[in-house]
Amino acid sequence: MSFRTRLILCFALIVLAPVAVVALGLTRVADEWRSASADAGLASGAETALSVFGEGRAAAAADARAAGRDEALGGSLRRRDVPAAQRAVDRLAGELDLTALSASAPSGATLASVGEAGAPGASEIGVRGRGRLLGHVRAATLRPHRYVAQVSRLTGSEVSLLRGGRV
Repeated sequence: MSFRTRLILCFALIVLAPVAVVALGLTRVADEWRSASADAGLASGAETALSVFGEGRAAAAADARAAGRDEALGGSLRRRDVPAAQRAVDRLAGELDLTALSASAPSGATLASVGEAGAPGASEIGVRGRGRLLGHVRAATLRPHRYVAQVSRLTGSEVSLLRGGRV
């Protein structure tokens, strides 16, 4: 092997090999950084979505308590008066700006309802009167399109809400 060939080979081993190793290391670090940044963005978005959902659920709990204190609804639950319960539920859903409100007997049988039965973020409370359980009130305040718009605005990301396998 000639001196020139050995010189080129030594140069390649001494200079080019470490450069290649450094380049591979930097590429791997950059890939991990991008992945970590994406993970952090997703985690932040999920945290924001859960926070907004929690606020909606807390509002639903407060509204369910308010509906449970309503005298007309309480009286209709006590008497199991379905028409009176429906009138009270209709009125309260409008007054409290609810997406769904239902009143049920202690057995779980629905006496009155308005809105979607399985509304997301609903909160249920027991209504008591004279030392006994009169029934249950379930309220929901989250409106899917408002929820998506609020999370999208807060995160700056495109948001989709899936329910039952559909968007």
